[in-house]
Amino acid sequence: MGLKPIFLNITYIIHDCHFVYFLLLNGICPCFFKPFFLHRYAAHKAFTMNRFTEKVFFVLTWLFQGPNYLSPFGYGTMHRMHHAFADTENDPHSPKYDETIWNMMWKTKNDLLCHCQQKIDPESRFTDGVPQWESFDKFARSWPSRLAWAALYFSVYWQLPMYGGFGYVAPSIPDESHP
Repeated sequence: MGLKPIFLNITYIIHDCHFVYFLLLNGICPCFFKPFFLHRYAAHKAFTMNRFTEKVFFVLTWLFQGPNYLSPFGYGTMHRMHHAFADTENDPHSPKYDETIWNMMWKTKNDLLCHCQQKIDPESRFTDGVPQWESFDKFARSWPSRLAWAALYFSVYWQLPMYGGFGYVAPSIPDESHP
């Protein structure tokens, strides 16, 4: 008896492709929208967009970041302040002035929320030209939106074990009765 060849089971590959696509979209696309739209465009104005394209990017950022959606206005404003006040007490997210990294992250979250809700009135140099779509931001940052994303993620990831987990990479040994 020789060794049986191990190969990828094509039924797993076909059956789980929707999971592969979901995982790729869920893992790679957010890595595009944060640096491209939030950082380069909203915070640094490295290029221009017309109003329609800007709104498309708001929606795509929400679609691909899901429950982790960050407001372009809040992010852009805070990031500009970070550059202006780097590692000083006015820096909105400097770890130098908090006891732990968790305190810094909690403070950053609260500051971002205050910027989004416009409870903070920063200088115009931090807000001029930062994209803003208040009604969409309010919806995208809402608890119903975040809970809907959580339910979607849960329903997708819950199904993985039912289909053999990440079966698209699981090798199988052919049955002897089927040559």
